[in-house]
Amino acid sequence: MMGKKISKIYLVVLIAVMPLLITSCKTNDSYPAAEMGIMDIAKYDFSQSNIRLDGEWEFYWKRMVDYDDLQLQSPDTYGHVPGIWNKYWIQGRMLSGQGYGTYRLRVKTNRPRGSLLGLSINTFSSSYKLYINGELVASNGSIASEADLEIGEYRPKIAIFSVPDNAFDIIVQVSNFQHNRGGFWNSLIMGTPEEIYIMQDRVVFRYAFLMGTLIVGFFLYLVIYLLRRELRYTLYFAIFCLLAAIISDILGQLIIMRSFPGLSLASI
Repeated sequence: MMGKKISKIYLVVLIAVMPLLITSCKTNDSYPAAEMGIMDIAKYDFSQSNIRLDGEWEFYWKRMVDYDDLQLQSPDTYGHVPGIWNKYWIQGRMLSGQGYGTYRLRVKTNRPRGSLLGLSINTFSSSYKLYINGELVASNGSIASEADLEIGEYRPKIAIFSVPDNAFDIIVQVSNFQHNRGGFWNSLIMGTPEEIYIMQDRVVFRYAFLMGTLIVGFFLYLVIYLLRRELRYTLYFAIFCLLAAIISDILGQLIIMRSFPGLSLASI
């Protein structure tokens, strides 16, 4: 009887926590999306909220395009971001999950040259380098054109950069030989450094709270099962709590991997 009451309490807590995750990022979703590789945010007020750089990005398949190459090469397609490149069609064929390529977005802004902006970067599949014009500002793992040379890594990051001009390029080189879905999985969020750090702290706290609740539930129900083996449902609920904690971490902020630097992409 006591076990059923505890189960109801935990279910109520989990249901109450879920909306917190949905509203954890303060962003403006009403602003027009990027079109044909260009996003004009010259009139955007970053003091109000961060902004998701979603929409149509230029995409260069099986080419690691750098800033100097942009004037000499044309994109293969305009890929929707966030999304996986498996859904892109190039030369009449849908792309496979494994491979490599480059995303590029031209951002037009009225920010003064030399002022600071921040990017909240989640994860790409499965390694990347992110440039502002020709300057490398963030990376995960080691990109490569061959599977044997790639090192995959999943670690959300924050990158702070100096605005080089009133219009600049965001260039992301991505390679994926470790997952069946490749590309730009998550939104890239831009804002002032202060707002980006505040947002990130809130996101990490809320995911940590959810994971903590699930892990406490795992140990609690495991103890109940060990004391009363006839209550088999407590074992099932303990396993559910553990799996839910792991999945929420993989889909969220990868707190477990941050806590244990030795873990690699292959570990998950």
